[in-house]
Amino acid sequence: MTRFGNQRAKRLFTWLFKLRGSPEAIGRGVAIGLFVAVTPTLGFQIVLAAALATVLGANRPAAVALVWITNPMTIAPVYLFTYRVGRLFLPGPPAQLVSRRLERTAEAIERAGPLSMREHLSALLHAGEQTVISLVVGGLLVGTALALVAYPLTVSAVRRLRARRRSRRPRRGRKHRSRPH
Repeated sequence: MTRFGNQRAKRLFTWLFKLRGSPEAIGRGVAIGLFVAVTPTLGFQIVLAAALATVLGANRPAAVALVWITNPMTIAPVYLFTYRVGRLFLPGPPAQLVSRRLERTAEAIERAGPLSMREHLSALLHAGEQTVISLVVGGLLVGTALALVAYPLTVSAVRRLRARRRSRRPRRGRKHRSRPH
């Protein structure tokens, strides 16, 4: 990762740890965001992540922010990886062919703009039925694995950072008073 990428990641983590809510709610938000990010739901991801976060009592900003892992720049490699995972369980076209289809899909989505859900869905469906089914299966498997790893790591990190912050902060309203003798 480049220095620029490290700085952006550090800012994202700092922002996540400062969110309001319990460490568990933030952990659920991160898990939901990562899960949704790798499923082939581009165009619906924000709505889906916010809805799942609401239903599951998760931190909505965390869930919504993390779906941006997949964007027009990253969709092809992320979806190609999930396709390959799905293809371990299902038949499908060769990965090289799917890679070209996914690149065209990413270009179509980028041209359509971030809020054009119908065009996103149409572009994805043009990749082919077997491809989409393998993408869904792979996305569900990869998303579940990411969520299962991210939840406990996030909860633990938020607890540690909040504890460290509390220990550094002077306590308010507790001035040392001398007792009269």
